[in-house]
Amino acid sequence: MNRIIQILFLSLAAILAADAQSLTVQKLKCDYKTDPIGIDNQAPSLSWQIRGDEVRDVEQRAYQVLVATSEELLAEGLADAWNSGVVESGQSAQVSYAGEALESAETYYWMVRVWTNKGKDPVESPAASWEMGLLEPSHWKGKWISAPRVYSFRQRGGVLHSQKVMDRPAEQTAPSPYLRSSFNLEKAVQKARLYISGLGYYEAYLNGARVGDRVLDPAWTSYHKRVLYTTYDVTEQLREGKNALGIILGDGWYNQHSVDIWSVDKAPWRDVPKALVQLEIEMEDGSLHTIVSDESWKARQSPIVFTSIRQGETYDARLEVPGWNTPEYDDSDWTPVWPALAPQGRLQAQELEPVRIKESFKPYEITQPTDSTYLLYYPQDIAGWVKIRVKESNGTKISIKYGEALNMDGTLDQDNLAKFTYHKRYQTDEYICRSDDWEEWHARFTYHGFCAVEITGLTAKPLPENFMAYSVYTDMAHVSSFECSDEMINKIHGLTPWSIKGNAHGYAEASPHREKLGWTGDAHLAGEATLLNFDAKLFYRKWIGDMAEDQLASGELCAVSPTPGWGYEIYNGPAWDAAFILIPWYQYLYAGDIDLLERHYPQMELYFDYLEQNSQDLIADFGLGDWAPPYSNSSNIYTTPAALTSTAYFYQDAVILSKVSTLLGFPNAAEEYLTRSREIKEAFHERFFDPQTGFYTSHTQTAQACALYQGLTRPENHEIAVEKLAELVHAKDDHLNTGILGTKYLLDALSENGHEELVYKIVTQKTFPGWGYWVEQGATTMWERWGGIATVPSGKNFTFLSEVDVWFYKYILGIKLIEEKPAYKQFEISPCFFEKLDWAKGKIATMYGDIEVDWSREGSSITYQVRIPENTSAIFKAPDGYRFKKLKKNGPLGSGFHIILLEETNPS
Repeated sequence: MNRIIQILFLSLAAILAADAQSLTVQKLKCDYKTDPIGIDNQAPSLSWQIRGDEVRDVEQRAYQVLVATSEELLAEGLADAWNSGVVESGQSAQVSYAGEALESAETYYWMVRVWTNKGKDPVESPAASWEMGLLEPSHWKGKWISAPRVYSFRQRGGVLHSQKVMDRPAEQTAPSPYLRSSFNLEKAVQKARLYISGLGYYEAYLNGARVGDRVLDPAWTSYHKRVLYTTYDVTEQLREGKNALGIILGDGWYNQHSVDIWSVDKAPWRDVPKALVQLEIEMEDGSLHTIVSDESWKARQSPIVFTSIRQGETYDARLEVPGWNTPEYDDSDWTPVWPALAPQGRLQAQELEPVRIKESFKPYEITQPTDSTYLLYYPQDIAGWVKIRVKESNGTKISIKYGEALNMDGTLDQDNLAKFTYHKRYQTDEYICRSDDWEEWHARFTYHGFCAVEITGLTAKPLPENFMAYSVYTDMAHVSSFECSDEMINKIHGLTPWSIKGNAHGYAEASPHREKLGWTGDAHLAGEATLLNFDAKLFYRKWIGDMAEDQLASGELCAVSPTPGWGYEIYNGPAWDAAFILIPWYQYLYAGDIDLLERHYPQMELYFDYLEQNSQDLIADFGLGDWAPPYSNSSNIYTTPAALTSTAYFYQDAVILSKVSTLLGFPNAAEEYLTRSREIKEAFHERFFDPQTGFYTSHTQTAQACALYQGLTRPENHEIAVEKLAELVHAKDDHLNTGILGTKYLLDALSENGHEELVYKIVTQKTFPGWGYWVEQGATTMWERWGGIATVPSGKNFTFLSEVDVWFYKYILGIKLIEEKPAYKQFEISPCFFEKLDWAKGKIATMYGDIEVDWSREGSSITYQVRIPENTSAIFKAPDGYRFKKLKKNGPLGSGFHIILLEETNPS
């Protein structure tokens, strides 16, 4: 165990003379956003940070939140919506609004006063704001509308809405429609908000210009339970006189017609694309004007003649309608829209960040495997699309096929990705040229996973700059960083953020190239890595809501979420379902967010009851196990019994629910869950531990690491369990031999028990199996299998083996959470100075500010520099074999840096 040096770093470090006037209160956030509009949370969470570049040792002693309905009232200190009063607390994150009931479309202005240990007078923040969306169904004045179509699929009460032809070929789907409406404004505009939901996806235009920069909007939900809408500030896009509002609709997941093994084409929500629109305009004279979707709108076919999430998109540029979304356009020959059946799901504001077009990549190599085919290779495996710029004759069809592997002849191999669908076409976009001049295009309502594309239809070799690839994903801010002197580790670290981005499209996805489903096991295994690297809190709020909506009355959870109805009974179970409890718990630990636990606590209890009812003698012998171990040709061949890992998650659920019950003020429930956890632990020990050998059940790394990581070893058996785990690793020549569950356990179980250097060897092995092997094979994302794409089915963009990135932050940088002080209010600094590392640096963004680390080796000494945010504290634990040589309290790297010099006790 590490020797604990009892030094508390309160706030930023050194204590210097300064007054409170040097302090500022900044980064005011409402529900994790700066000045958000269109929220519908009646108790939004408020947070702020204290900053004092010239002040040290800052502690918040009290706060006062003021919320008003106008800027003028707030400036006068008149909080007519909420005055929290002076609250004696160091809390500056997750303060829930508790004032007057919030009203639709109203703007609220707020500020906070903070009292610290650096003066008697409070420090005041600047003003911030938030704006509510449309809170009640009655506040929506528009109607759902759609373009006239042959096909519609909704059936209610046995009455068929239009013609239901569920088994038609996908190629017979109707083209995406244009919808438009024009209107006059006789006065100048003061403020305008566009509230819109377009299913499955939409793009909106005002006066010929795009509204916002969102793509693939709204995020996928179980549409018969919940439908998301977005609010836009469109004040600057309106003008006096004639205006035009236009919409393009795409099928998306709402009308997913491609047939696959997951039966998304038979989803209970499925229907034709439709839109709901409400444009609220406030004139400078105070009068109001409302534009809504109704029968006055008109429709016609767009050039998007085919669109499918799985198959791709076809755009016929010859069908373009120049100026279709402008006020001047004559739509007299357009067809009136149809009133559409409203989706069954309740309308809710989309609180998570939108999907946006992000990074771009130029192909680094272009080959020509056949006379008519070009292969373009990109430096990064991404989810997104290619934007083409071509000059071909009218009517020429350009085909863009996306994938990750090649056939023997050098053409693109999609068999591995497309094997679960029933159409020849897969991940293929098509563009039909309209002229003999240069044309540009990319898909709108689909996306693909790829690192290579196959182009056909060109008459000349493509130029790289004319076929740029764009990554497309939920725009969570990338807030943390890591780097060290070992380039192999840097490359392994780089795999994780790209995998997370490639699997985030409004839900926690698994494989953007093949399944595009929200597998729950993948999500919780990558949960900590995601929260460390990204501001993913709203992302998880939405997705855990998806899981809750898909829960059955029995308490059973689905293996994928959102679900069309597939994923119960077979592919779920405790190891996958644990996401419903683990991710809200992680969010509490990393962000102090208790809201997610409060929202879903009753359903967590219902799920735990389901687990108890389906376990025998407290052994949960059902569900998926340690998926994809390295030496198996089949996902379903486990060397560790699923009963062991499932029971371990059953135990972990009980432990966490005991803690959550305490947090929420349910002491009796907390005691019951604690008692049950002890009973499960005893049953686990009796069933799986062999006292003669010190092994758990099948003598596997996963079984041994699982017992240690999940806290299931008895004290008297703990050391032998650790010893046997190390033996199993050594037996594989210091390689891992774990699937997706065991890999998460292994690194932490060894590191917390004195085997950090062994973990370093495991992580950096360049031979199979391991992350280093992937890097040697050219990986740019986390793969599905240790053996790569040679084992089918397989893909090259998954998140579930990203626990290694958490290990980098915890053990190389040395930044660890303290459970009793969530959100890094207090944290532990306990780095490992590995023999092969000369330096490491990085940062973790917290609710209180950034924790930054920069350490380097100088002979037998280590210089360790750390910035600790204001209003937080840290405990330093010196690694074994090191002692303090000198401790400086004011480092050269700027405000807030400690410099700790450590010297080896017995330097070699």
